[in-house]
Amino acid sequence: MPLRFVALFWVLGVVAATESSWILTATDSGRFSLSFNGQGVLSLACPSVKVQDTEISLCAAAHYSSAVLTNKTRGSDPSLGSYTEQGIIYAPTSGAKAGPAVQLILQSFDSPSRVVHLRLVFDTFVQTNWISPFEGTWSLGESPKEPRFLRVPQDNDVQSSYASVSSKGLLTYSTSNFVTSIYDEASRRGIVIGFLEHDTWKSGVHFRHDSVQAIAGLNGALLTRDYSMPHGMVNATCSPLLSIGFYEDWRDGMEEYARMQRDGNGKPQGQPVPLPTALNLSSGPIAGWNGWAMEVDGSGEQDLPTLLAASDTLAQLRSTGLGPNAIVGRDALYGLNVSETAVWVDHVRSHPGQLAGTYDGIVARYGLPTKAPQYVGCDFQLPCSGPGPECWLANDTLLKDDKGGFIHSLSQPNQFIRDVTHPSFECYLKHSIEQAVGRDKYTLLKQDFLNLAAYEGIRYNMTLCPTGMAAYTRLLQLLADAVQGRALIDYGISLPLPVGPAGHSRHIGCEQMFGGVEYGMNQFAGGWWQNQLYSWLDPDLVTFEGDFWFRPWDKLKFTKMLSMDGQSRVNKAVVFGGIFANGDNLSNRTTAAVAIPLLSNAKVNAMWARTRAGPTGAGTAFRPYSWQGAEGMVFLLSPSVFTRPNGDVAVFNYAPWSKTFTVNLMDAGFLSNATGVVCSDLWRGSELRPDGLSLKVEVLKLSSALLECRE
Repeated sequence: MPLRFVALFWVLGVVAATESSWILTATDSGRFSLSFNGQGVLSLACPSVKVQDTEISLCAAAHYSSAVLTNKTRGSDPSLGSYTEQGIIYAPTSGAKAGPAVQLILQSFDSPSRVVHLRLVFDTFVQTNWISPFEGTWSLGESPKEPRFLRVPQDNDVQSSYASVSSKGLLTYSTSNFVTSIYDEASRRGIVIGFLEHDTWKSGVHFRHDSVQAIAGLNGALLTRDYSMPHGMVNATCSPLLSIGFYEDWRDGMEEYARMQRDGNGKPQGQPVPLPTALNLSSGPIAGWNGWAMEVDGSGEQDLPTLLAASDTLAQLRSTGLGPNAIVGRDALYGLNVSETAVWVDHVRSHPGQLAGTYDGIVARYGLPTKAPQYVGCDFQLPCSGPGPECWLANDTLLKDDKGGFIHSLSQPNQFIRDVTHPSFECYLKHSIEQAVGRDKYTLLKQDFLNLAAYEGIRYNMTLCPTGMAAYTRLLQLLADAVQGRALIDYGISLPLPVGPAGHSRHIGCEQMFGGVEYGMNQFAGGWWQNQLYSWLDPDLVTFEGDFWFRPWDKLKFTKMLSMDGQSRVNKAVVFGGIFANGDNLSNRTTAAVAIPLLSNAKVNAMWARTRAGPTGAGTAFRPYSWQGAEGMVFLLSPSVFTRPNGDVAVFNYAPWSKTFTVNLMDAGFLSNATGVVCSDLWRGSELRPDGLSLKVEVLKLSSALLECRE
């Protein structure tokens, strides 16, 4: 049979079409280099793949006899635009150490011209759990002053954080999940390297001070949460699609990376999932309330008076710009019966623009598996008598390791994982969704602990889902199929990618509802680009009761010293520009008297309401100004300044002393010749005037400022 290679590539872009400015060169051994407009981006790069647990370099003479650079060809797709294609054919040796025949295919698109897509294609199926499209030396051109790497976490569990890691140290080494940007903090010039397909592989980028390696098949206890199992084996014909882009501003590159994502069928998914039309929602951010914070800090319970008070308060605040749509949601530890639930859901629905929301952790199973046989049906809460079409052994429905042991989550030893390929799971999921949406009339579903589905393990059907990412992709599809567009879906603890067919909003961070604003801003500073894919980014709740981080644990009492003030908790939500949900007990008059003034500042709410998601909202979202002073591997550090090109500026002082910050307003959209700029402080009601375009802002300790700068 003749050697054949087939690959499909897609790209989105808005730049005027020109022939590609990317140049691919290769040595006789197959090491390749990439340059953009004459600027070296990647040099002496080499692909590799694991076969039978042995890593095989495609540039090693023991495995490959030749590497031939193919001629350039031009092509065009009626919906995707023109491209230039070139590649390298790696011919294996004839000996026992020969690897599979491989072709590296590189496609550089006319629009966006700064992007190339790369894929390895095998001539036959290769059984593997690790592929590296390349490892090579990176370059940003002239010697960068402050070279950094962006590190992205696997999910938002166990208080994960983003980081900007300096590459100056010779010992610098780390891994970013999914994607990284190698950029110069001083000039903002950067490279963005990331995978676009996530239906099978856990992927990411290893980086050192002078080299970078893209990998499909990441695995590790902290890296991917897989403390007990390796990455699943894949019968692969190619590597997942990889994007490489060179940008004058790395932040533009991260947003474009988001817009180039692929769905489970390999088709472009470069914008947020459409909102359910029957809900008549506006395109802007959404307000809300949720009861979880009260349960955590002990300030109240999710009873009828509390839920009704939250609904009524949000209705009153609508006139201040906290709306027009709002979600009143119950969370875990909820004890109302069906008739009581109907009372508050109907009450919520009686207010214009309000939705009632519920909570579930569909993949999580709590409590130790039983030694004695126990059978469960589609309800999972009610036992059934014995084996049957809808009755299964409870222990058979859980994810296991290769020794038959039950896999629990990394953060909770009593939290086990339901196997999404077992017949019981789809039955249970449909049953739960019908109760929530069909019976109880909820129109928002917060789905928590979705990330558990991505754990590697032994599943009931390993052919259907040989890897954790395949299981995660299946979960998102099953969830969308069960909901059928009748409700919004809010991802709680989850992976940033893939979005799936029905992911409307996502918690970027987790369990930060109180005074630890810096943690929330860390999540936004590293993950703001996700607003290209989700209608709403969820900063977790905004509450004014607790002066601590995460939870009121004795071991975290010291965090009171770093707990920020009330307006900073609001400002967190304003910068996120997505879900702005309070979590206080608004049935308590004393608590409400504190919360309502902070939630009803019309100018602040108007700034929050300006954000729009996706490509059509270009320029409306805040972005991190600089990681200066927050770089490194240290847990939780965040930039202090966030800007957007309409002149809005947010400044956070996380320190327990007053500080003065300097902001170049060109990053807020002003041209270098702008004059007469005035910045209004939306909380103080005062005005600041920059020196030219250099704005100095003094911020009190553990506080923040929102500035509306206009010419």
